[in-house]
Amino acid sequence: MKECPKCHAQYDDSLSFRREDGSRLIEVQSGQRTQHASSVPSSGDKPFAQELSFLANCFVGLNAVGGKLYIREEVAVFKAHQFNFGDMREKTIPIADISGYKKGMLTFLTIFLRNGEQTKFAVYDKDGIINALEVRRHALYQKIGQQPPTLTSY
Repeated sequence: MKECPKCHAQYDDSLSFRREDGSRLIEVQSGQRTQHASSVPSSGDKPFAQELSFLANCFVGLNAVGGKLYIREEVAVFKAHQFNFGDMREKTIPIADISGYKKGMLTFLTIFLRNGEQTKFAVYDKDGIINALEVRRHALYQKIGQQPPTLTSY
């Protein structure tokens, strides 16, 4: 069994990182919390070694393009499936430029950027996506020694 060193939630042995925020999981043996040096992140490790992926539809006008939203250390990238109509193949969202989120009805999530651009998705895990983006946004600003700008309510 593995667990998160921050919240102590339990996870399957097949996982190495928390899907929610990319935290590295540690091994737990015989019901006791045992940290192995090789599985605990050191100060030199990147905080997000694994990219997260979420099934998503990205709206381009009235057309919803099916694909996946990949959340990496500094960017979120939507990659369309091959079987879509239209010419959208990939959309990059710089995480440091996110200015806010709007959770719509059902599965709708809109991500707003500081330059006024917005991208609308239909996703199943709105809260998980927002959490993953926010953890990375805060880490990016922490890396440069600044407080992240306050999110705007939409």
